[in-house]
Amino acid sequence: MSALREAIINCDVWDTHTHLLGDQLAAPNFWEIGHYFWLLRELKAAGYPADHDQMTPQNRAEAYARALEATRNTAMSRCMCATVRELYGIELTDAASVLEADEAVRSSAQEDGWAGEVFDRAGVCKAVVNAEKDADFGELSQLAYFLPRIERRISQWTDTLTAADDPAGAGDSVTASIASFATDLRERGIRGMMASLGDWSEPTAGDPPVLSSSTDPAEAKTFVLHQIAAAASCHDLFVQFFLGMEKQSWSGQVVANNRTDRILALHGLFERYDCRFDLVLSCNLLNFDAVQTARVFPNVHLGGLWWFNFRPSTYRDVMQYRLEAMPPSKAALIASDARYVEWCYAKVVLVKHLLAEFLCEQVRAGWLSEEDAMWVAREWLHDAASRLYTEAKGD
Repeated sequence: MSALREAIINCDVWDTHTHLLGDQLAAPNFWEIGHYFWLLRELKAAGYPADHDQMTPQNRAEAYARALEATRNTAMSRCMCATVRELYGIELTDAASVLEADEAVRSSAQEDGWAGEVFDRAGVCKAVVNAEKDADFGELSQLAYFLPRIERRISQWTDTLTAADDPAGAGDSVTASIASFATDLRERGIRGMMASLGDWSEPTAGDPPVLSSSTDPAEAKTFVLHQIAAAASCHDLFVQFFLGMEKQSWSGQVVANNRTDRILALHGLFERYDCRFDLVLSCNLLNFDAVQTARVFPNVHLGGLWWFNFRPSTYRDVMQYRLEAMPPSKAALIASDARYVEWCYAKVVLVKHLLAEFLCEQVRAGWLSEEDAMWVAREWLHDAASRLYTEAKGD
């Protein structure tokens, strides 16, 4: 079984969602790794000072080491320690080791080929970014894949409809604009688009809304989503929706939203249009309903886990749900959300270990053969995403 585990750990990976910076793939210093968003939240909860960036290097390193020790049970803390150990050979135990790690990160960031080495050690052969300016990876250009993020376009198209004196005429203009956008993507060889839908939950069943002077913003956005799906179907593009989180107007914080009616509201699009849809989920209660939706609609695919959903427990549940109910060709597993390659490594390696543990258990239980376990691993880690992002529906 150890050979199977090692084979899974060595699988290629298609990282379907990152915030990597094309001109700065590697973290320039330790703090850009050590202050990763979720880990920093945990460190602050354990007493790490809010004004840490105003502290002397020695005092900050001491405070960081104490907070890291106090969070040693969490997945993010364990990822952090494992990454520094595996990439730099340093155990984070005290202030001196934190300062040593800072020197090591700064030195590595200056080395030609460092980012490529980290990608290679994680097995990442493609990393998706959603800002075109970040898709220039320089000498590693073969690793980058640009998938445009279109929330701003959706807002602009929606505002055009709600502000128009002649909504029906504006609808024709917006439809033409969406069709032109989709045509441009296809001509550039870009196979899809992505959007986070926030708190939207207007049902999409039936025909697109009829636009009139009484059309409200929710109806206008529903009209826009229909036209996006229609254009994607025409040009064989996929549409990726990020679901499960929203920003609260009264607090300014982004929070999890486990309302499964957000998935149900999209069923009209899934049923009416034959383009492929990909659901990326940021909170755990959506995971099961997403699998049920993908069972009902053959054109619905499932992506990686994101934000509040990225935890070992949710990954284990999701792997069980998907294994029982879906062909592995319809599910990708990795969405690191990383800004620097070091956290891409950290999250990919964590998921690979969870996957190896899970699939070995399935082999021991007699559910899968070792050959089938490797087939599932390759599909979930790389092949399913590669196929979705690069091939036509009938390929």
